[in-house]
Amino acid sequence: MGVGQHIVLEADGISTYQKDLATAEDFSGFGTVASNGSNTTSAEILAGTASEGRSLVASFGLASGSLVSDALTLSGSGDETFVLQLNYNESLAIANFGSEDVVRLGWLHGSSWELAVNGNSEGIANFVMGAWNDSYALGTYGLDTDANTVWAVVDHSGAFAAVPEPSSIFALFALMVIIGFRNRRFVNQILCALHRRFVLASAANLTTESEEKNAVLLPPKGSIFDFR
Repeated sequence: MGVGQHIVLEADGISTYQKDLATAEDFSGFGTVASNGSNTTSAEILAGTASEGRSLVASFGLASGSLVSDALTLSGSGDETFVLQLNYNESLAIANFGSEDVVRLGWLHGSSWELAVNGNSEGIANFVMGAWNDSYALGTYGLDTDANTVWAVVDHSGAFAAVPEPSSIFALFALMVIIGFRNRRFVNQILCALHRRFVLASAANLTTESEEKNAVLLPPKGSIFDFR
């Protein structure tokens, strides 16, 4: 675990924390960085070694859309391999997704959230249920429901947050199609919830919480789920 200091940042996307690492210094010296947003998200680098001098810079933005943690932006890691861990809001995950079991460490790729390991330069994606240990190679990612944390072994920087497993979204949509003609009103309710949590999530970094709450949640007009 990290041996550095504990830093609390405003979740405003502006306040930053910088940690300079010397050649051969362990990334765990970065310490723990926490947001003061509603999710009070903590981020920690569990392992990694700097092959040369690095200046790691972190900041936080408030959660919105499908995020169940505040969004961490981390830069300065270069192509070093390291283990990043974030905690998530368990009650929010259950309210949004029905279960915390689908929560993963996500990475903002363009305007869409993907698995953090998708941004790696190499390695095979491999999911583990449980805490990280030092036997896990690049591409391994996991969920520890006991500690309410998600983690991943990555070799890139960027924006990271706790998000739903992308495949869980498609599985739910497939189920909706199957039962759609049997209980269309129920499906409409699910579709509206998906519209709020997943369609708007593609612009999560741009959407304010008030805008999200005031959004009109209707399925596509003329679709099989349209009851207007």
